[in-house]
Amino acid sequence: MKINSITKCILFLFLLVTFACKKDIKILTDKSAKLKFSQDTVIFDTVFTTVGTITQTLKVYNPYGQTLKISSIMLAGGNKSNFRLNIDGVKSSSVSNIEIAPKDSLYIFVAATIDPNNTNNPMIVTDSIIFEFNGNKQDVDLVAWGQDAYYIKATTKLNQNIKYSIIAGENENITLKTDKPYVIYGYMVVDSAGCLTIPAGARLHFHNKSGLWVYRYGCLNVEGTKENPWTLKTPPLSSDYEMYKDVKDGKEVIVCVVGKTTLLYDYNCLKDLHTMLKKHGDWMELGSADEQKPAKEGTVEAWGRSENNPVGGWYGLKKGLRGRFGM
Repeated sequence: MKINSITKCILFLFLLVTFACKKDIKILTDKSAKLKFSQDTVIFDTVFTTVGTITQTLKVYNPYGQTLKISSIMLAGGNKSNFRLNIDGVKSSSVSNIEIAPKDSLYIFVAATIDPNNTNNPMIVTDSIIFEFNGNKQDVDLVAWGQDAYYIKATTKLNQNIKYSIIAGENENITLKTDKPYVIYGYMVVDSAGCLTIPAGARLHFHNKSGLWVYRYGCLNVEGTKENPWTLKTPPLSSDYEMYKDVKDGKEVIVCVVGKTTLLYDYNCLKDLHTMLKKHGDWMELGSADEQKPAKEGTVEAWGRSENNPVGGWYGLKKGLRGRFGM
């Protein structure tokens, strides 16, 4: 009994000291606080030929000296998404009230399940993880390849907004294949003294804010014909158009077919535009605009309808639809 009383006394003192020394957790409430992420976009760089699942890891950092409480972490697409989340050991598309200790981090495992044979899939499957805390929102994009295709992903950062990948390097001659479509995520670049040939029947899908950039002294050969045109689509497959070279009224033209609308452009525009851009020597905004709307000065669109260009006006040949040259 005596030993038991001493034990109880020691235990009581231990608990008393423990609670007395315990510090209150300070939650960061600053509305300007920002989480840091191991990457701003999680890309699943795998092309599936059969149904498959792949997992990537996202690390979320609290860079502050106080605990940061995230009120919610959610998958924007919810349960209908092609992606699945495991947030700090919890498998769910949404969790609430997650705390990250000072200078600590949180792991999120992101799994993507893709059926490449599902023709309803977009070429690029996207979603995002949304983080809400202190009245603020941040998000991390999720990107996966949705169908069996050739994917050209930008790997080099030029600046904050432009990423690119070189498809034809210096003194290289590259010809695209026609057995599967190409999907361009970022800028596809033909380097100086490189040459890219896009054969008849090639299919190119450009993601949002993506494009083809031919550097000075590089060359681009496009071989689309009326019988076998060059087909371009947006990755969601919601918009598409065909382009080919033809002759109309004895004049070489570029034909662009968008749905039931056919546009015509003077074939010399390619040579003239190339010459102008070489002389300009820098980036130039496209500035696409309909014929009825004014074009922004200093853009490709403005040049394509200027009295000072080599044809003295519009390269577009179809009255009422002569705009959108800088598309």
